[in-house]
Amino acid sequence: MPPLMQPLTAFKEMHTTQKTPSSSASLAALSGLALLAAGLGGIIVYVASIVPPFVYMLLAMASVGATLVARELSMDDELAFGVSIADVLVYLVQCMQCFCYFMGLLLALPDISARDLSIMWHGLAVPGAPQEVEEAACKDSKADEVDKLPARQRAFVLAKRWLLRRDLKMGLRDQLRVYGIYRRAIGGSPPITDKQGSSWLERAKSSEEAAHADLSPSAARARLAEVVAEADPLFVAAHPEMAVARPGDPTGTLLNLAERRLPRCSTDLVAVVHRCAFLASASVAVGAAIRLMLRTKGWRSLSGAWLFTAIFGAAASSYSLALVTGLPLSVHVVMARLLGACSPKEGGEASYICARTRQYLRILLTPRVRDALFVQ
Repeated sequence: MPPLMQPLTAFKEMHTTQKTPSSSASLAALSGLALLAAGLGGIIVYVASIVPPFVYMLLAMASVGATLVARELSMDDELAFGVSIADVLVYLVQCMQCFCYFMGLLLALPDISARDLSIMWHGLAVPGAPQEVEEAACKDSKADEVDKLPARQRAFVLAKRWLLRRDLKMGLRDQLRVYGIYRRAIGGSPPITDKQGSSWLERAKSSEEAAHADLSPSAARARLAEVVAEADPLFVAAHPEMAVARPGDPTGTLLNLAERRLPRCSTDLVAVVHRCAFLASASVAVGAAIRLMLRTKGWRSLSGAWLFTAIFGAAASSYSLALVTGLPLSVHVVMARLLGACSPKEGGEASYICARTRQYLRILLTPRVRDALFVQ
């Protein structure tokens, strides 16, 4: 026998030798199958007997129509209004994908709330609220009266108070993006049309005001909270109900849902981190300077390592001090002009995730504007 046929022969012999006769079904099992078949057959016959005859005629007509459609109609043939069967199927698949994504988020989110459902499903900033905010919302309300205000009016009051904070960590570019709609919301004066002798900052502010000139004050007050939430992640962390959904951007919506679960005191935590960095760097600089003064007898005997440590500690402490106290607005304007950021608007090609990441990096690593545009 050829060597290649030996494994096949051994396999056949193993199965023929190990084969055992199968046991026949018992009488009780056969009786059970007979009763099951009789019961199901009786149900089918009963249902068929009570259905009116015209229903069978309709089913026959539908079967003939489905056969003709399957034979004569192609997937790419246009039906009505330029829509084909493929377009209908794609729409149904997209609906199923949206439903599966919605259910997946529900199962993945901890501590689900009604506001999370509103963000994922409806995409509303404040659900069930009117589209405009009356002028009475411009008046300052006491802290205990804010919760009693209507949803849109409460959102405007919270956004206005946030912008008037002295420790606002919003970058200059984001402040300019919010400035135009903020001026419309509080009923500011119309923008300056003559910009010949104006500075770069005044021209940028006038440009933002002109971009929202066609927006009514009531509509601007209704949109202010949404714009602030997009410009400052710390505002969403402090007021989770202000998180905004992003239709058509599942990743951005998921990021906003994650921001709702940040600590409400995120602004204070960032300030504490900056203060700790300042104290640590200042301690290193002072310690290295003291060691240099005590251990050296002249400039030639200076230790290079300790000198570098002292210089690095001094630079780091100066940088962290700027993070704690902030820099004047004029310094930020000069930095913006040097970096070529002449336009306060973000580029349209950048994704929302990249823009949000830049905002977080500005909050953590960039000195804030000491005198914000809204408190001047």
